[in-house]
Amino acid sequence: MVISDNATRWNSVYLMIERALKLRDAIDLMIKRSVEKKQKPLSKEDEFSNDDWIILSRTAEILKPFYTFTVRMQSRASRGGRGSLWEVLPTLEFLMGILENKAVEYGKDLTEFRRRKDPETLKQIDIDLPDY
Repeated sequence: MVISDNATRWNSVYLMIERALKLRDAIDLMIKRSVEKKQKPLSKEDEFSNDDWIILSRTAEILKPFYTFTVRMQSRASRGGRGSLWEVLPTLEFLMGILENKAVEYGKDLTEFRRRKDPETLKQIDIDLPDY
């Protein structure tokens, strides 16, 4: 079953993307069949391209450590256990390091992505890519 994003749950985007990646074949088939239908079909633009799946995969890769650590840090910290400040601060440093590494790792890929997509498409999907 597909999971929907939820504004009140921190990790719902990650969980939604992870489930979509697990159900990739079924989602692609469902969309393809719907595009072919005459009654209330989805449009061709609703199909996921290979680039779309790559972006989802990379997004999940970036969000996974946040999911892991928020689940790990969940606690009321009544006994100084999970979620205490002494645990959270090093975790934040670790997560910042991950984000900095991913920015470097994907920097060149973003440049290539920009070359392949026209500016109007990027504007429609609300992506503002920095100059490199």
